[in-house]
Amino acid sequence: MAWSDLWRVGGMSRAQPRRAPISREPDHAYLCIRSVAADGQRHLMQYAVADDLGSVLLSAFVRTDSPVGYPDAAARAAVEAGHALDSQGLAAAMRLCRGLRLTAFGAGLSRGLLPPEVSAGLAGLDCARERFLKVARRQGLRLAPGEPADLNEARRLVGLPPERSEDAALRALALGGLCRWMSEHAPLAERRTFLG
Repeated sequence: MAWSDLWRVGGMSRAQPRRAPISREPDHAYLCIRSVAADGQRHLMQYAVADDLGSVLLSAFVRTDSPVGYPDAAARAAVEAGHALDSQGLAAAMRLCRGLRLTAFGAGLSRGLLPPEVSAGLAGLDCARERFLKVARRQGLRLAPGEPADLNEARRLVGLPPERSEDAALRALALGGLCRWMSEHAPLAERRTFLG
């Protein structure tokens, strides 16, 4: 089953996501949220969730109200036509994350961009940047103040190739690769606390 079978713009498919992966951590996934565009009235965001097997569980474009201005007729029409989800559609799409422990690069910002009902249903939301700082220091990496600023900078610092695409789904998969590197280089006790 391809990830596109899991989600169709405008509604859930009948297919169910694979929830019994071969991975040691079946209830762990990686979250990436990116800003695509804004017009002062509506904001277009891409939300993506990927698992340890390299499967993209969700990739959806969402139109959200901007903190300034009001949604115009064109923005409402895009949601109604099924080209993008609204916040209620996002909450429905992200039901597959209920009970999962998500990891995001910058979990504080990501938590603020999740619908409250999604955040409440998570087993946890871990910050990969915070963990990277601890593991990198133990590995003897010299980090300048503010480093790493983003996922690609963290990957570069440990010799992993950058993810050149801006697509949130590919970035979620790249975050999984960085987290695997951290798990391989972290003490066993820390691996257990990070992955639940």
